[in-house]
Amino acid sequence: MFHKTGPSIEHIGDHALVVRCPPAFQGLHYHLMAVGFLVFVGAKNWRNANVLELLVMGVILLVFAALIYRNTVHRDELAVFKDAAAPEPGRLDFCCAEISGVEVEPEPGWMSYRWRMANFGLGRGSVLIHTDSGQHHFGIGLPEAQAQQVAREILTFCGQGTQHPHTRSD
Repeated sequence: MFHKTGPSIEHIGDHALVVRCPPAFQGLHYHLMAVGFLVFVGAKNWRNANVLELLVMGVILLVFAALIYRNTVHRDELAVFKDAAAPEPGRLDFCCAEISGVEVEPEPGWMSYRWRMANFGLGRGSVLIHTDSGQHHFGIGLPEAQAQQVAREILTFCGQGTQHPHTRSD
């Protein structure tokens, strides 16, 4: 639904599994249209604008720039280790011993809150990992089939391959 290509799943020997989701690229046309509109309006009226209007326009441009970055550059990344390992910044790191289960959330319904957030590259991922410390979401915008594949890889890697990741119902 969202990702143009599937996640890359890499086994590093027998001790680590690294999953990287590609950037979502979803909703990018909305961001670019809004930035173009603001640049057009700002270029036309910037001499007549007061400081507050310029400040608001600048904040909006920064938010859209952050959304464009999130949708084109940022990649969700997850690592699962057989033994405890030091966490790496910007990545979800888990040890197999702390994972108690993996679920897949269904794709969000059209125009639902989750769909709108995923359309902007925000919100939570569709793979839900249950650990001792709580629930962690991964893979924003992954279609259900790709999320099932990631969940199966995690369960198989952790020796829980007999369990099947099930899809949650909303």
